[in-house]
Amino acid sequence: MLRSGDPNTGTIERIDSLFINLAEQKIEGIDTEVSYRKGIELLGGGPENVTLRLFGTKLLHNSTQNRGAVLDERVGQVGGLGLPKWKATGVLSYTNGGYTGTLIGRYIGSGKLDRTLVQSDVPLRNAAGGTITTIDDNTVGSVFYTDLTLGWKPENVEGLRVYGTMTNLFDRAPPLAVSAIGRTGPNEFNGSLHDTVGRRFVVGVNYEF
Repeated sequence: MLRSGDPNTGTIERIDSLFINLAEQKIEGIDTEVSYRKGIELLGGGPENVTLRLFGTKLLHNSTQNRGAVLDERVGQVGGLGLPKWKATGVLSYTNGGYTGTLIGRYIGSGKLDRTLVQSDVPLRNAAGGTITTIDDNTVGSVFYTDLTLGWKPENVEGLRVYGTMTNLFDRAPPLAVSAIGRTGPNEFNGSLHDTVGRRFVVGVNYEF
């Protein structure tokens, strides 16, 4: 806060209250992508090719530093709205003339439920004799989702595409990641990270003209 005034009388004429950004958030990671495409002769009937794409992410930092406080590193906390240390996606596509099929695998790594808790099934105390907050199980399991999309473009209708998509093909349930308890009960899953809906189907038609 800065004050300025009349140097002769000492009367304050203006007070400037400035915002100073003293907090810092750091998110850093490594992304990797690999792609491979090859023409094949498998079923016949049209030009055939197979494409494989792999995407991987390793989270290095997801930290917050407030003035006068210790560094709060959240890498690997999957509970709440946290992010796992590892994520990966694989995409396998097959094309035969106007027919296409795409299989997608999504891996979300395991992690901690809450970085501030210590996992233990017995009471613990710190060096000063105080109680340490513990939890019996502080882990959130990994999960692997599979999606499938089939499409068809008829040769005699230009611009038309018919497709169907099955998300979470094997109906995998999300891992438990219980966090805050609200009016409707505990929030059992990380909805921003895991699939909380289950298997679902979409059928559609696209027409470009």
